[in-house]
Amino acid sequence: LVQYAYDIGLKGITLTDHEGIIGHIKAWKYFLNMQNDNDFKLALGNEIYLMSEQAYQDNVEIKGQNPYYHFILTALDDVGHKQIRMLSDRAWQRAKSVKGLMRRPTYYTDLEDIIVEQGHLIASSACLGSELDNLILLWKQGDDKYKQNIHNFITWCIEIFGKDNFYLEIQPCYADNNEQRIVNQTMWMLSEAYGLKII
Repeated sequence: LVQYAYDIGLKGITLTDHEGIIGHIKAWKYFLNMQNDNDFKLALGNEIYLMSEQAYQDNVEIKGQNPYYHFILTALDDVGHKQIRMLSDRAWQRAKSVKGLMRRPTYYTDLEDIIVEQGHLIASSACLGSELDNLILLWKQGDDKYKQNIHNFITWCIEIFGKDNFYLEIQPCYADNNEQRIVNQTMWMLSEAYGLKII
C-alpha cells in the first residue's frame, strides 16, 4: 500500500485501520527503507469507535443497539503517536464480544484524559458511520433538536483537538447516494460556520 501510493505519485498516505495499530510497525519499517526521492510522507493513525461509557455498557449488558461511531485520529509527531497508543490500549483492555463481534470502544472521556496537550493529533469526523454524519442526517430529516447536538459535538472536538487540528470529512458521492450528498453539502456549510477545514 505504501509503495503503491508512492508509485502513483501521491505526496503521502495515512494508515488508519479500524481500532488496530499493529500495522504501523511494518508500514513504518518499510517507509524508512524505501526509495523516497519525492519527499513522500507516511502518517500513522487509527479509526477509533467513539462512544460514551454508558452506551457501551448498555450494549454489553442489555444488548443495546447503540452505534459504534467511527472517528479518525492521525499522529502529527511522536507525542501524538503515543496518545494514539494510549487510547488504543484502553480500548483493547475493555474489548468484549457483542453479538459475535469484538468491540473495542474509545470513550469520550478517554480523549479528554489523554489529549491534555493539543497540537499532536489531527482528528477528522470520518464517514457515514460517524456520529457527526448521523446527526446531520437526523437533522436534515426535519428534527431541529439535532442541530444543537451537532453544535455540541463540533465544539467538543474543537476544545479537545484545537480548531486547526479538527477536520470535517467528505467523501466521493455517486448521484444515487442521497445520504452522502446531504452530508457533503452540510459539511461545507458547517465548515464556513465554524471556520473548519474540509478533508
